[in-house]
Amino acid sequence: MAMDFETSRSERPPLVSVVIPAFRSKYLQAAIDSLLAQDFSDYEIVVGDDCPTEDVFDLFKKLVEDRRIDNFRYCRNETSLGGGGNLSSCIQKARGKYIKPLFDDDVLLPGMISRFVEVLAQDARVAVVGSRRFLVGEEGERLPDSVATVPLFDEDVVIHGKDAVSFLGDVTLNFIGEPSSIMFRRDDYDPIVVEHRGLLKLGGQYIEWVGDLAMTIKLLRRGHLALLHQPYSAFRVSREQFSQKGRDQPGIGEKGHSDFRRMIRELGWYRSENNHLVRIRPLNDPKQGFTPINLGARIRDRAKALVRKEEIKSWGVSEWLADRAPSAARILAIQTLLQANPDVGTLGAAVIVPDGADVQALVATLESLGTQHRPVDGVWLIGRDIPDEAAGNGIELLRGQVHWTRQLSDRIDRGGVPDFLWILYAGDRLVPHATLALGEYRLRKPDPLVWYADEAVLEADVPVNPMLKPDFNVDLLRSYPYIGRNPVISTAAIQAAGGLDERVADLAAVDLIWRLVEQVGPPVVGHVPEVLQLGGRSLMDWVRDPATMAWFPAVIQAHFVRMGLEARIGPGLAPGLQRIEYPLDTQPLVSIIIPTRDQQPVLRACVEGLMEHTAYPHYELLIVDNGSVEPDAVAFLAGLEGMGTDRIRVLRWPQAFDFAAMNNFAAGQARGDVLLFLNNDIQFSPRTRTDWLERLLRHALRPEVGMAGSRLDLPDGGVEQCGQVLGMDNSVGAAFRGLPSDRQGYMGRLIVQQNVSALSASCLMMRREVFHELGGFDAASFPVYYADADLCMKATQAGYLLALEPDTGLLHMGGATRLLTEKFGLKASPDDAQRDRLYHRWLPQLARDPHYHPAFGKRSPGFDLSADASRIQEPLPGRPLPVVLAAHADWQGCGHYRILYPFEAMAGELRLEGGLKLGDFHFTDVARIQPDVIVLQGAWLNEGILTQIRRYREITGAKVVLEFDDYLPNIPTRSIYRKKLPQGVIKNMRRAIEQVDWLVVSTPVLAEEYADYHGDIRVALNGLPPASWRGLSAGRRAGRKMRVGWAGGVSHAGDLAEIRSVVHDLRDEVEWVFMGMKPEGVQCEYHPGVSIGQYPEKLAGLNLDLAVVPLETNQFNRCKSNLRLLELGACGVPAIATDIEPYRGDLPVTRVRNRHQDWMEAIRAHLADPDALARKGDALRDAVLGRWMLEGEFLDQWARAWGVAPAAD
Repeated sequence: MAMDFETSRSERPPLVSVVIPAFRSKYLQAAIDSLLAQDFSDYEIVVGDDCPTEDVFDLFKKLVEDRRIDNFRYCRNETSLGGGGNLSSCIQKARGKYIKPLFDDDVLLPGMISRFVEVLAQDARVAVVGSRRFLVGEEGERLPDSVATVPLFDEDVVIHGKDAVSFLGDVTLNFIGEPSSIMFRRDDYDPIVVEHRGLLKLGGQYIEWVGDLAMTIKLLRRGHLALLHQPYSAFRVSREQFSQKGRDQPGIGEKGHSDFRRMIRELGWYRSENNHLVRIRPLNDPKQGFTPINLGARIRDRAKALVRKEEIKSWGVSEWLADRAPSAARILAIQTLLQANPDVGTLGAAVIVPDGADVQALVATLESLGTQHRPVDGVWLIGRDIPDEAAGNGIELLRGQVHWTRQLSDRIDRGGVPDFLWILYAGDRLVPHATLALGEYRLRKPDPLVWYADEAVLEADVPVNPMLKPDFNVDLLRSYPYIGRNPVISTAAIQAAGGLDERVADLAAVDLIWRLVEQVGPPVVGHVPEVLQLGGRSLMDWVRDPATMAWFPAVIQAHFVRMGLEARIGPGLAPGLQRIEYPLDTQPLVSIIIPTRDQQPVLRACVEGLMEHTAYPHYELLIVDNGSVEPDAVAFLAGLEGMGTDRIRVLRWPQAFDFAAMNNFAAGQARGDVLLFLNNDIQFSPRTRTDWLERLLRHALRPEVGMAGSRLDLPDGGVEQCGQVLGMDNSVGAAFRGLPSDRQGYMGRLIVQQNVSALSASCLMMRREVFHELGGFDAASFPVYYADADLCMKATQAGYLLALEPDTGLLHMGGATRLLTEKFGLKASPDDAQRDRLYHRWLPQLARDPHYHPAFGKRSPGFDLSADASRIQEPLPGRPLPVVLAAHADWQGCGHYRILYPFEAMAGELRLEGGLKLGDFHFTDVARIQPDVIVLQGAWLNEGILTQIRRYREITGAKVVLEFDDYLPNIPTRSIYRKKLPQGVIKNMRRAIEQVDWLVVSTPVLAEEYADYHGDIRVALNGLPPASWRGLSAGRRAGRKMRVGWAGGVSHAGDLAEIRSVVHDLRDEVEWVFMGMKPEGVQCEYHPGVSIGQYPEKLAGLNLDLAVVPLETNQFNRCKSNLRLLELGACGVPAIATDIEPYRGDLPVTRVRNRHQDWMEAIRAHLADPDALARKGDALRDAVLGRWMLEGEFLDQWARAWGVAPAAD
């Protein structure tokens, strides 16, 4: 059967050829549907069919018959061409200017083709366009990012093509994207195929496994890479892929990787120096020029969270909760503080027992109350049918036929009650430190009369779905009762209010909160930002309960009546959510201010869309022209001026682009009592509500509101922003950016009215009197960036609320005002100087956004549980201890022995507090904690570390310390880490050292080697954590022969080479045992390496009679510590070690020179007397356990080294 066919095709070549090398049909329909959903139509489809069945043919035949596709060519391959051959064949048949590959199991996201074409058309120097891509599973479910897909940049960038190719010669990681993720020029195809004799070849060498990357780098030799930070494709991971073999058989693709790296060098594409540095520039600012960055460090930094998850196998809610639980020492410290401050008050619990409640649920609640680190001062059980045996042991029964609110109020009136009551329901549980944490926050904030905490739901006794709530949020609490049903309330406040109002049933506590807020103000409500409650029912399930949905509007209506506010309450965008329509008693003139320059299609769409979709009649339009020169824009502006109406005015701003000054100028010309600042790339669509302006106005006219803003969506169906978050992206970030616009968002916060801490001037409304009261935009400090955030924080400081309206239907292209940056001479993103000005003025606010939980991630889109701050605790009230933030470089031995173990040991003895993090800290987390000392391990490799250190010291005042465990300028040739250390980093390391306050190193010899680098170097000797290393004992004489061995990591090839001949010659005399690695070419008992948590038990379990500890003699090893001897000694294993500096000292071990004869004689001498050998092991154990454990006096040196204790005399 003839299998080649095509539809009628235009003689004019299309702009884009979408080439589909098809092999399977299982996911092909989804791929085609994603293509047909694009907002771009000038393309042809070229299909090469490699499928062994008729499935692909049948699918496309039906698509053609149904007229779903045209401009289409289908070719059935007579013999299978394979993925690369099929792709190449398709491209050869393509007529388009641009090639867009689409593999049969991948998906294009909305707007991909149009955006990629735009980039290629604007810059001829760009050869390849790629973007972030998502991973999806077989059912289309979103999968976690891999190291290759984790986003590397927060803006669109251009990466120098030849630099990227050379970099990939060291790091064969496809951060660019698979073929479905890229687009390139058809004209570049023929040269790269001819020159290299194939699409997936380099210099004629076929590249297996990374052939697609081979194709890409050939293209990048002809131009640059534009890498877009927004995701535009989804790469499917399935069992049917050829690449699954690589996932199932690690190492199978190593030859392909090796050939790839080798050919880059043979072709002369590899730079021999500074290969880790790759030049980049912002995509939207071609005049800015390229700047080198450490791309390897950036990949490591962005992937660290993923690496941590892989190493600990899982990280989720349970692990996060474990991180948040206070240590035994912190519990003791808080208990002591509470005992010294009885004004915190007493705390009881009122447990509501509904009719028919499960007895076991009640038991679980009572058991959780009985295990509190701060015992409760009484428990009230309130219900109708509570058995008498439930009383006693501090439990009081309140039984009766009236509602529980009446019983509780009456009991309070009788007196003899605790100061506060925690309202619980049978089945709710408090975590063991719940009452303690409440007391801790009461010490910090003694004024609130009501408190609420975060919560999670229990499923099969496992906590899931944590609800991390904002601090008190007026508009959010009017939208739905987000604080939950378990507040902690002052009994005096309940009594003063005349009791809880039983008329609103279980919403009585929320009703009381509103009455208190009306009388005292929002500070009467406190929030503990920790998950303290675990329930059998989720917060949102309770919100959607029919009873809650019935009574909550009544509570809010009563609140409005008391306030004298004629607001209307209606259903929100989802069940359980309310929408408030505030009164609009007047219809003031709104002055809409739109800065612009050129870009006539953008401005025209904005102006015409506004006039077409705005029902509110009282507005004027002020277009601020910043020197447009393009004829179409000039003509359009002249046409507006020629309309002869005062409703539209064109103002001229001939000076350089200055966002703040331009808007201030226009505000001065405005006649309206209300100002609306609007970007010229705001768009309107059929989904835009015609009352959008009125909706914003209803908020802006509220006297307590300083500014109002709107949620904005992208034209392609994503969220552009839903308010802004202080501290996100290390400055101010857009909430929910990039999420699909049909989502409800975390806790429904994409679709509810709420207060936020900052709003974008893309759409920002305020009363003119407020604008002038705040002094307008600060053009002196923030002429382009952060002017809106600065003004918002001024408003909050003045006591105003910022109101977010989620449902206007407005769209925002996202920065089209500066798409042509060469016309403005602007940088595409804020520079360090602008961020520094923002930090100096608003650091406390940036550090603590009250409407964004501190446990959330610090990068857009946010609202995700993050490991970044999970191990950072707030300083104790009054800061009685030094506060240290310590960053560890890995989860291996170095990170544990030099950071994790010492921190935990000193915290356990209440010598310090603070927190830990893998990799460097987010600056706003540092600002929030305000540490006394910051200890950084390996951070000198991080991109931007010099700026970060400067900010730590100058802006937070913290002392900054770098930690070193090795002499990095001289890593042994045979060490695997020599290859991993990028070239040129020693210079960067030295510059980082010069900026810090002091260094901490592990040995005196290492201190001497670094003496020229810094004037203050402190030595902290390695020690062992007692909990892991005490009580271990290796079995002796457990083998048929004496067991002699070695244990360590994979970096010791050179050390083991010193004894390879010894191992060979003694193979018949001893049982050789190795763990972690072994000498090449020897027969032995071998044990793979284990995690550091398992290492002590595993080492002892080797049952060694004797350990050998060779070290290659070189400068690097002379600087090392005696840690290996300590570990062996704790297990009672005697040791023979190389006679080198780290192994000299007072530990009872035998030392030999690295000579074959010396090793042989020493080993045989030890084995000749097993009893004496055992005594040597006992002596070494006694020495280690007595003098080298991380406790007591041994910790003094660590405290001095980290600056939390005075230096020794």
